Amino acid sequence: MRLKWFQNLRPSVQIFVLAALLCVFVLLYLPFSKCVGSLIVSFLSPALSVSENISSNAQDFLAFQNLNEENKRLRGKLDQLTSQLVQLQDIALENERLRGLLSIPQKASYQAQAAIVISKDSSNWTKTVMINKGSVDGICKGATCVFHGSLVGTVIDVTALVSKVALITDFNSKIPAKIVRNREEGIVFGGWWGNSGFCRMKYIQKAEIGDKVITSGLGGIYPKGILIGEVESIAEEQKDKLYKIATVRPALELSNLEEIMVITQE
Repeated sequence: MRLKWFQNLRPSVQIFVLAALLCVFVLLYLPFSKCVGSLIVSFLSPALSVSENISSNAQDFLAFQNLNEENKRLRGKLDQLTSQLVQLQDIALENERLRGLLSIPQKASYQAQAAIVISKDSSNWTKTVMINKGSVDGICKGATCVFHGSLVGTVIDVTALVSKVALITDFNSKIPAKIVRNREEGIVFGGWWGNSGFCRMKYIQKAEIGDKVITSGLGGIYPKGILIGEVESIAEEQKDKLYKIATVRPALELSNLEEIMVITQE
């Protein structure tokens, strides 16, 4: 009913009125909408900025987590490889030791028995080890013990299951020996006070530093030609100036023995 006056207007007037109203609407509404939009954007800007920072931090955190997981994986792999390396090194050392058990003199025929060192007794005078082989394994008192082709000592006590071996550095050890270079013969004694890890070669005249010392085979106690050690120093014999006394470093590090070979001549 209220628009009846508008309907009674001529069509051209109606168009003019609608156009005028549209202009008024545009002039009034648009500035207001821009203003409101600007206010909304200003109000939401901090929230949007915080959101962007949160998103960036979340991505950084995820990247850090991925790197941390990768680091843990690589550390685990490194630990595994390190463990395998240690095992391989131990196997290599054991293989080398077992090869040493086969390094017996080749100029004679021997029966041999491999044995493991199960205990050690070491003092300034006594140098002995216990091995896990006894009379039931064919071990006899007086049998010679070697490792890597070098002299270790001799069996001094035997039970059914274990045996005691006196090392060449034992104070009571006496070994008929000779110098390889000039074939000069003498006696190699066990260690003495202050030098318990070495031996002494006595009754010699022409020894030189660096000379190799081997068993002479005299007396039938030790097989001939087994390496004992090397001359490290030489001094005059105090009681008999005619002879010299040589300090002999054993060819083996006897304190580290784990296995030995017990041999007897056929």
